[in-house]
Amino acid sequence: MLEVFAGTPPQRPDFWQGASVFANQCPLRSEALSVNLEAVARKFLKDPTALEKSIVPNQPFPLELCIEMETGTGKTLVYLKTIYALQKHYGWSKFIIVVPSVAIRAGVLSSLQSFGRQLADEHQLNAPISHFEYDSAKLNRLKQFITSTEPQIMVMTLQSFSADDRVINRPGRDDAIDGKTWFQALADCHPVVVMDEPQEGMDTENALQRLVSLNPLAKLRYSATHAVIKNRVFRLAPAEAYAQGLVKKIEVLSVTEKNDEATLKIELAEVQATDASAPKAKLRLWIRNTKGEFAWKDSRWLKKGDPLAKASNNISYADYTIERIYKKGLRSGIWTVLFANGIELQLNQRAGDMAGLFRAQLGWLIQTHLEKKAKLAGQGIKCLSLVFIDKVDNYLATDAATPPLIKTLFEEEYRRIVSTQSGREPTPQEIHACQGSYFSRTKSGDYTDRADSMAANAEIYRRILHDKEGLLKLDDPVEFIFSHSALGVGWDNPNIFNIATLNQSYSESKKRQEIGRGLRICVNQSGQRVYDAAGVQEGEETNLLTVIPNETYATFARQYQQQVEDDLGERSAGAKLRENHKGQRKHNTLQRRDELFNSAAFKSFWRRMARTTRYTVSFSEDDIVNEALPKMAEIAIAAYQAEATLTRIKSLGDNPNDAAGQEYELQGVWQGSETQTLQARFAPLDLAEELSEDTCLSLRATHRLLFEVLQDPVRAAHLLRNPQRFLQQATTIVKNAETQAMLRGLRYEPDGGTLPLDILQASINTYKSVVRTPNTGLYDYAMCDSDKEIGFAVQADRDPQLLCLLKLPDGYKIATPIGTTYTPDFGLVFKARNRSAMPGSRYDVNGAAEDAAEADDNSFVFVVEVKGTNDLDDRAALTEDERLKILCAEKHFKALGFETRRNGRALTLLPGQGAFSAPHASYDHFKTGLTLGNPST
Repeated sequence: MLEVFAGTPPQRPDFWQGASVFANQCPLRSEALSVNLEAVARKFLKDPTALEKSIVPNQPFPLELCIEMETGTGKTLVYLKTIYALQKHYGWSKFIIVVPSVAIRAGVLSSLQSFGRQLADEHQLNAPISHFEYDSAKLNRLKQFITSTEPQIMVMTLQSFSADDRVINRPGRDDAIDGKTWFQALADCHPVVVMDEPQEGMDTENALQRLVSLNPLAKLRYSATHAVIKNRVFRLAPAEAYAQGLVKKIEVLSVTEKNDEATLKIELAEVQATDASAPKAKLRLWIRNTKGEFAWKDSRWLKKGDPLAKASNNISYADYTIERIYKKGLRSGIWTVLFANGIELQLNQRAGDMAGLFRAQLGWLIQTHLEKKAKLAGQGIKCLSLVFIDKVDNYLATDAATPPLIKTLFEEEYRRIVSTQSGREPTPQEIHACQGSYFSRTKSGDYTDRADSMAANAEIYRRILHDKEGLLKLDDPVEFIFSHSALGVGWDNPNIFNIATLNQSYSESKKRQEIGRGLRICVNQSGQRVYDAAGVQEGEETNLLTVIPNETYATFARQYQQQVEDDLGERSAGAKLRENHKGQRKHNTLQRRDELFNSAAFKSFWRRMARTTRYTVSFSEDDIVNEALPKMAEIAIAAYQAEATLTRIKSLGDNPNDAAGQEYELQGVWQGSETQTLQARFAPLDLAEELSEDTCLSLRATHRLLFEVLQDPVRAAHLLRNPQRFLQQATTIVKNAETQAMLRGLRYEPDGGTLPLDILQASINTYKSVVRTPNTGLYDYAMCDSDKEIGFAVQADRDPQLLCLLKLPDGYKIATPIGTTYTPDFGLVFKARNRSAMPGSRYDVNGAAEDAAEADDNSFVFVVEVKGTNDLDDRAALTEDERLKILCAEKHFKALGFETRRNGRALTLLPGQGAFSAPHASYDHFKTGLTLGNPST
């Protein structure tokens, strides 16, 4: 910072002798400051272009400078050292530290008090620079700041001068200097303004105008996450701070649910409200698909009166019907959904069985804390743990009839773990004493977790922050600190070694803010920083922060990285994806080749492959039950569990200061995992009736199935672990048995009809992908549904044996008993040996039409299905519906006299024969093992 102002002569107090105001001055012009900034960038920034130079010609002041330092690396101490250095080298004496909140102000004042003597000695001063907190009731202290020649530091909040009605802005006061407002007089000092966390409200239009009116010599902006960057002269990024050991190392002990499908979890994900219509809500639910599988995902838009059981196809939610969607609270209301059963849900909040997950998190927190406590005590270091909770009511007993969930769980787990480890049960007094909770309180005495209420309660913040140093003493019993958001930006404690985040939703969590509360290097009982030696063994570090979230490590890392990118504005962020030109979908038109379409040979080909059939199905319900019973007797349901996974953070990624501009990427190494069983909550369920409805079996049959299966106590125990998942698996087993019975009893026979030729339109408009088929296509282009189909069409069009290629239209439908029709992919015609080609094809040398009967007798007709696999039993590549449709199509084409060819087996066709061949991933696979014509001729 000193080098930015290089060339500035020292300022002496006698220069201002006789003046009413003693001001800071710098005679440097824009050109000199610009040269200095570029020199600083080359010296302190790995990438000088990160400077973001911004100097107004002929009007360089106030000069804005950005200093970017990762949370926990001593930002406050750094700018206090800067103030002392600027005063010593240039004689400037008026410094104002502007903070966004009472919390940060208290922390800055504490640092000035703690480090004043050290800073004075370091800069050869007889005494620390005088500092004070601006107080509108003590304006004599402000007057002394303005008129004195002695160096001084004033700490003030943005709110103290950001409105006209503030005392400092009121005109006409009897105690004013030269008839000015106090703020105008302060502006005559040209103070050096230090902006602590400027992104917290100091970049608004009003705040910027106020700061300009202050007429500062310079504005020094200090933050880890600048929203506005001008003249960045230094950057200590997260990855660099982590690699250099300037902050604690991090490990993530993630605690997540396993096998929780169909539990009664609900989350309010989004609300849509307009003046013209009633509010609608999207809820995140366990939604059951047509296959009976559960997926945790967003519902459609729901309104008042909508039952969740119907919206999710999941009877677990039978007791949940939306009664009201509204904003709760008169002013800054939060969107809330009220259900008919009395349960309320707020935006980004989850309802469900969180107790088991919270208990597991608290258990791991307590165990980790006690292990670290025993290790650190020998070094004179107090171990503290911080717990971020989802809402105040879950810790404070605001309702006498309902014990607070998190406090109750903590005390139960603390008692259990301490008893197990020490062999004695802790007393209620011990358990109470080890907890400290910090929540804001309104004037009416109610506790709140609203940020605006907290900011208005200065006395609460003073108590919290003044007690912070006391928490570091080993004889202070408080070890676990519970908070919502009162301990956010502006609060940290060097001896926070563990952080648990007990949240019901992940979408609003701020990973860097949460982690930042515990990143500082720890201190011992003398207040000295305790650093780890360079070669300390991994896992044995003193400075190790354990974060315990209720999400997977992958989710944790993704959110952390996304926040780093959002905060730091990575240059390497990827470009936006788009579909075709300017986001518009490409429209294609296909033209039919009428010469081929109107030929007798093509019409013969169409008649052969477009004949229709009808089907019948017969099976016995008893056969289905007998087939399903042995498999249902093997159903195994995994227990509802919490899985704790420990991941060690090796690196926060590459430093984006480098020329390559690489992105941050957390690099974690898995250390191990453990599981513990939880207790889930499910809605009542009539298993026999639901199984009957899902499978169409009679109640008699489902009663028999369940009665025989549940005679086994092991299977009955599995049912109780998750009735919905048991029903899902049972339904799948019965449906598979029904499918096999259906296929055994499925019969197709021709009904004498043929699909009309007019479904092959002369011109087709489509948004699908298309590929040119100039040699064999009935259309100039073939429209395709996948890359596999495109590849198949391209290869087929190059085959000299092929006469005609047709992508079968949507109107080509084969009826099936599985509830949907089936349309295969391609129809193909191959020429017979020594026969002339179809008219209109590339092999029609003389253009003469071939006799229809002869063409019918001698050409080869194929219907082909293209998939991402060559194996019909490849369950990973094919859905069950796709497999069943192919199996039904085989029976359909057999009824028409076609050969059927599965998985590309060897096949020889005689002239005039046709075949249905499926599935194929490529045209080459389709042709392999295929012989057209008698091989002996």
